[in-house]
Amino acid sequence: MSDFFIDIIDDDGADQGQEAEVVSGSSSTWKIAIIDDEESIHQVTRLALSSMVILGRPIEFLSAYSAKEGFELLSSDDEIAVVLLDVVMENPEAGLQLARRIRQELGNHNTQIILRTGQPGYAPEEVVITEYEINDYKTKSELTRTKLFSTIYTSLRTYQHLVAMEQSKLGLQKIIDSSASLFQERSIREFSEGALLQINALFNIHSEGIFCISSGPLAGDRDMIVAPLEAEQHRIVAATDIFKSYFGKAIDDIDDITTKQTLHRTLASKEHQFTNKYICLFLNTPSQWEGAIFIKGDIDEERLDYELLSVFAMNVSLGLENTKFFTQLTQMAYYDMLTQFYTRHGVIDRCLNTAVKNGEIFSVCILDIDYFHEVTESLGFEYGNKVLVSFANRIQSILPADSVFARLHSDVFAVVVFDDKPLDMEFIAKQCAEAIHVDGDKLRFGVSVGVSQFLPEDNLSGEELLRQAEIALKLAKEVRRGGGQAFTPSLATESRGRIQLLGELREALASHELVMYLQPKVSLIEEGTVVGFEALVRWPHKEKGMIPPNDFVPVAERSGLYYELDMYVVEACCKILSEHSELTRIAFNLSANSLNRPELVDDLENLLARYGVTHDAIVMEITENSMAKGGIVIDTLERLQSKGWLIHLDDFGTGYSSLSYLLDMPLNAIKIDRSFLLQLHDSDNAAVLLKGIISICKDLDKKVIVEGVETDSQKAFAMDAGADVAQGYLFYKPMKLEEAVDLMKKQS
Repeated sequence: MSDFFIDIIDDDGADQGQEAEVVSGSSSTWKIAIIDDEESIHQVTRLALSSMVILGRPIEFLSAYSAKEGFELLSSDDEIAVVLLDVVMENPEAGLQLARRIRQELGNHNTQIILRTGQPGYAPEEVVITEYEINDYKTKSELTRTKLFSTIYTSLRTYQHLVAMEQSKLGLQKIIDSSASLFQERSIREFSEGALLQINALFNIHSEGIFCISSGPLAGDRDMIVAPLEAEQHRIVAATDIFKSYFGKAIDDIDDITTKQTLHRTLASKEHQFTNKYICLFLNTPSQWEGAIFIKGDIDEERLDYELLSVFAMNVSLGLENTKFFTQLTQMAYYDMLTQFYTRHGVIDRCLNTAVKNGEIFSVCILDIDYFHEVTESLGFEYGNKVLVSFANRIQSILPADSVFARLHSDVFAVVVFDDKPLDMEFIAKQCAEAIHVDGDKLRFGVSVGVSQFLPEDNLSGEELLRQAEIALKLAKEVRRGGGQAFTPSLATESRGRIQLLGELREALASHELVMYLQPKVSLIEEGTVVGFEALVRWPHKEKGMIPPNDFVPVAERSGLYYELDMYVVEACCKILSEHSELTRIAFNLSANSLNRPELVDDLENLLARYGVTHDAIVMEITENSMAKGGIVIDTLERLQSKGWLIHLDDFGTGYSSLSYLLDMPLNAIKIDRSFLLQLHDSDNAAVLLKGIISICKDLDKKVIVEGVETDSQKAFAMDAGADVAQGYLFYKPMKLEEAVDLMKKQS
């Protein structure tokens, strides 16, 4: 450490009782502890030094009369600079024992310890002086006023250097921590506080100060925002004690006129300001992000190294530039640029984890705009962004003001509501579904809601709570789209079960564990004749037994595994047909989603060619939901029909029923759902409707297949109505391949 701020006092001045020259403008005192069991020593020492001002500060004496009292004194006051310590008090080594406790127990290595003894022949060994960091050793007879002053002055200067070095270390550590803290919201603030601490430590100014910077890059630093600022305004981001009330405010909100005017003048002139009452350093980063450091106090202009201060300001500017980029990265990580809501990472780290730690009761509500993708597909992403902003404003208006909002991704939002009452999910969904206005357009969307409530005894993390709400949302979208679903433990169990089942299904497809059961289709014209089969996939699980399609097919649909499953079934059917000539025709069900795959037609054709199967030997059954998708589905079906594929419409009457399908779609047959037959017994209208449908299909030259025939009366009705083929338990249940082959051999 340079001595540019130290004024050495000579012994002559001290001998004449003159005061040492004031270097610092601080009014604080040097605390010197006299620890001695002789009252006269206390009195003589006070008398010798009472009028002196050393290094700009007067002396304040503290007294203790035993090693025990001395330890208590130093334990309660960490600003004692020098200890005048008697060696022999309660016992011959009381002073040495106290010195050890000061260094080892209190961890105090700055306070200067001067041993004094009235026994000239008694002196501590060198190893003791070294181990206990004894700074000086004098006999009481040696400590004349001049020698006492010289000893005290040297000790105070050493103490001052040690404290300055410690402060410098703390300041540097704060700046280093700030630079390393890439994702800490207060990195700008901590950097600025470190800079203020550095000024006092490096330049020995010992004054109060504030640090301000332009407001723009701090948009995401929410804790600093006391009031909205204009873009050109500057914000106080760090302040010492007397300026604490200014933290987060604009310069114009500062009450002190001198401070306010000086900051404005510095920023306007872009130059440092120096007076004997204050210093104001101008900061200018390479990206023209401006700031200033205002230091208030009695400044000794003659002893201040202005060039060094300028270099310091330049280094602070460069460090500030780096910290600015860290802050911007933090904003990108924690805040959504479109809505200014938290991101997923932000709401977990800044809200949920904190609320969990504090034991608060709250709910996590996740909202998803139903079919939002249709907006971006038809009107573009820019328009879609406007919709999202308008929707963000809507949820802010209907949920409590103290809620915390986040945009998790795309059109999915999360809201943390601090209330011990369960949320009214249906009310939220209904309010969110009210019309919003975008560019003069009036739009309405359905909104699905998933909710998870946290109680302190739950012992969950923020991430786990969010995941619970997402599980509830997923179920809401599946079975209660446009409504709400609360999380329950059973949902988590079911979700884990589905994930496990999906993994096992992937393995089952890869190892060809799934098998085909075949259910015969019987002609109603040539009664009893089997005219084909429907392939029904089954999964004989090694541990769980036979898993029905209703358990694993929906899992495949939701996970995107539907196409692999469909191709698995088609290939299995082709393999059966190629190996068993007795089976003349097999139908398979195709997922509605698979019809959207551009590679479907080529993949199907390749399978037929690989196994040598003709188009009239295999039938594709599709559902009404497939027809409702239109577009590429219609083109795909027309391509398939042109190549000779037979296409049947399955489960007619259960989906988006429209007789126009019978006119527009390339269909060879209509398969009427079992629900019509089930209602025949209870409703005459059902009979009339079913006869009408069959009649229309026959007039359009479409074959009619009736499924779910379980009674003789149902069979008779289907025959009378003119249906061509029937399928159901009255005739045959689904059977293994071997049984189907035997059946056809007997029929032939």
